[in-house]
Amino acid sequence: MIWYIEAIIKQVSEMNKTERLYAYALRKRVVTSDELGKWAEKELGKDYKYLYTKYITRLLAQGKLVRVSRGVVWDVGVDLRVGSPTFGAWVGVELAEGEGKMLYLPPGLAHGYLVLSEKADLAYKVTAEYAPELDTGIRWDDPEIGIEWPLPDPLLSQKDLELPFLKEIQSPFSYLEGEGR
Repeated sequence: MIWYIEAIIKQVSEMNKTERLYAYALRKRVVTSDELGKWAEKELGKDYKYLYTKYITRLLAQGKLVRVSRGVVWDVGVDLRVGSPTFGAWVGVELAEGEGKMLYLPPGLAHGYLVLSEKADLAYKVTAEYAPELDTGIRWDDPEIGIEWPLPDPLLSQKDLELPFLKEIQSPFSYLEGEGR
């Protein structure tokens, strides 16, 4: 975790005063991300989307520590961080109540799961509040990713059925040199 914090500090140290105020206000939840976006567009003009992508996305992205308190799930993460040596790679693990296993997914990884028991309860510890503007996803059955799901035909939500393939998205997440140590 230290390398991640050092990378963020290094990136923030490269910001100018306006960018730092923008990042600080959002991080401290002084205003909502929507309000801050409107302010930034007015103050920073055409550069605001670039700055948002470069700095603010990293502050909003959620890392997740996942555990199962009831039932059994197949829990999966897919690396969506542009520039990562593991971009598009997946990891999967079975999590079951009483086992004590958890899965940590750092910011920039897509998260999905398949319930293998009749019912299941998942608990998350997250590194940032939910940011709807970063809510994205990819197809569960994307052949380029090749996730090995334990069931061939799962019951899916309408939202999951309409998600794009990895090659069709423009990921808002980027990889910092030194991540993954």
